[in-house]
Amino acid sequence: MKKKYHFPKNMKKDDVKEAKKIAKKLEKLDIWPKMGKYAEMRNLVLQNFNDMDFLIARIISGLFFGEVRADFVEDVLYDNSMSAYARIQILKKTLKRENMYDKVLNNLDEMNRIRNLFAHCMTSPTIGHKESEIVSFEIISYDVKRQVIDLEEENKKFIECTNKVLPYLADLFHEVNSGEYSKKKKESKK
Repeated sequence: MKKKYHFPKNMKKDDVKEAKKIAKKLEKLDIWPKMGKYAEMRNLVLQNFNDMDFLIARIISGLFFGEVRADFVEDVLYDNSMSAYARIQILKKTLKRENMYDKVLNNLDEMNRIRNLFAHCMTSPTIGHKESEIVSFEIISYDVKRQVIDLEEENKKFIECTNKVLPYLADLFHEVNSGEYSKKKKESKK
C-alpha cells in the first residue's frame, strides 16, 4: 500500500516532491528510537532546570526575608513578566552584595542557554553520507536560523553544569533559610 503524505495546499510542486523524498528516506531510517532519545534528553534538561529554578526562587526569598515567603515567590518571582534568566541575575547580584557569590554560579547562564535550546527549538534529523545513518539533529531555532547542534553534547554540558551548581545551591538554600542567616542579617543592620 502506497503511503499518502499531506502537505499544505499552497506548497510549490517542487517543494512537495522534495518533501516526499525526504519523508521516504526518514521512513527507511526508523528515526523514532532516536527521536525518543532526544525527547528523553529534552525532558530531563527541562525538568532539572525547572527544579533548579524552583530552588533559586526560594533562595532569593531567603536572602531577602530569611525564610521562604510563598507570596513573594508566587507574586513577584513567578510573575508572568519574570523569566528564569531574570531570577538568575537577581540571585547573582544579591549574592555579590551579600559577599556570598561563588563563581560556580556562572554555570547557570550556560544551563539557561541549553535549556532554551531544548525548550524552544524544533528538531529534524540530519542524514549523513550513507542514507542509513542519522548524524545529528538539526536545530531550527525560533529566529529561523538553521544550525546543526549535537544535542547529546549539549546534554552532557548541562549535566556537568548541574553537577557543579546543584550542591552549591542546596547548601545555599539551607544557609539562607536557616534562622542563623536571618540573625546575622539583623545584627549587621544594627
